Amino acid sequence: MQVLLRATREPGDRPERFLVARGGRGRTTCKTLLAAALLSCTLTVNAAELDQADDLAPVLVTATRTAITADDALASVSVITRADIERLQPLSVPDLLAGLPGVSFANAGGYGQQTSLFVRGTNSAHTLVLIDGVRIGSVGNGLAAFEQLPVEQIERIEIVRGPRSSLYGADAIGGVIQIFTRHGSRGGGTTPSASVTTGSDHLLRGELGLSGGNANGWYNVSAGSRYTRGINSCRIGARAAFAGCYTDEPDLDGSRNHSISANGGYRWNNGAQLTGIWLRSLGNIKFDGDYQNRNRTVQQVAGSSFAISPVQAWKTTLSVGQNLDRYDNYKDTRFTGYIYSRRNQAAWQNDISVATNQLLTLGIDWQGEHIDSDTGFLATRRRDTGAYAHLRAPRSQQPVRRSPHRRRGVGLSLRRRTEVVGQLWQRLPRADLQRSVLSLRQRQPEPQAGKIAQRRAGRKSATARVELGL
Repeated sequence: MQVLLRATREPGDRPERFLVARGGRGRTTCKTLLAAALLSCTLTVNAAELDQADDLAPVLVTATRTAITADDALASVSVITRADIERLQPLSVPDLLAGLPGVSFANAGGYGQQTSLFVRGTNSAHTLVLIDGVRIGSVGNGLAAFEQLPVEQIERIEIVRGPRSSLYGADAIGGVIQIFTRHGSRGGGTTPSASVTTGSDHLLRGELGLSGGNANGWYNVSAGSRYTRGINSCRIGARAAFAGCYTDEPDLDGSRNHSISANGGYRWNNGAQLTGIWLRSLGNIKFDGDYQNRNRTVQQVAGSSFAISPVQAWKTTLSVGQNLDRYDNYKDTRFTGYIYSRRNQAAWQNDISVATNQLLTLGIDWQGEHIDSDTGFLATRRRDTGAYAHLRAPRSQQPVRRSPHRRRGVGLSLRRRTEVVGQLWQRLPRADLQRSVLSLRQRQPEPQAGKIAQRRAGRKSATARVELGL
């Protein structure tokens, strides 16, 4: 509520009578105007406080795999909305996440170059990255290609700092980052979108999109492209001979990327819901190196989920997804090798209301990983199965504790991992083909890439993790 005051000055009035309304005694009128002004400020402050009280805390699903407000989350969380993205105008996902507490990046040199993320000082492979619930990242090194993700096609990002291994497995030691692609709204009609960006180093970026929805369904289709001439990532000089650059290529290391995404869903009147997403990114990156100086990359994510509530207190969700990664390596125009990885995944989650404002989450995760390369990986396939359970209650039902940092709720995670032996016979000498696989494995040199390659072939392991807090 605002009160507007207006004072007029007529010809012949003295300047000191400018704020005195005509037709009354000056001192009394000034007091009246001053009181009205103070009342206006008070009402305005009260209205602002009411507006802030009406603002609800953001809702996120990454911290507990169920919808929960950020204030009730057990871990430290941050939410980046589409409004934040449009306000910040970032060039890439690392630019968008930079500056968040506990998040840091290491870049190989320039826009579009390889980027590693570190959450709370953990290893770069210890942060799980999801796109609409689908795990992404190379099977060989466990890293997600943040630099290849189109920021124009992102709706929101949820960042959970701290271990979430009881819900997501060992990949979530440092935290979880989930990226949601843009989608239409139910009953929102058809809305086109377009953007063009240009800048230094011949940066050019564009995006086109179309989204819409009716009372039951929604959809979004987006396509984008970006190019930059880049900078010289590494050049040896007299002063930089021992600074970490071991090659001298005085050229510009640019990058090019084309991406397309589709997102849609339908919700029936009985509450059942079917959703699907698809994202594909093609990149061409130049860098400095003695054996390789150019990569052609393919990043693809596809997934679908179906949720239904057979009874009011039980909601079950079945989801499937696939992540593809491919790196073709070149030295100038000469092909030097490739790494191809595929991760198939499925999950079944059940949310059960056991009491008033108490929710029990039970689920099973499965994923099968496969890697193919011209490098001698001992294990080329791996299967991972995990089960989790989580009991959540709101803050109002939590007992009073001396320390506000103690955990609340109960978490349980059981996982079993199996690795399958796969030898790349074409790289072994022909005379050794008659020998046993065991002897070949003993003489095989230590692999140079990937967590899977560092494990012994045929290894089977079972791990259990229990987290209790009352």
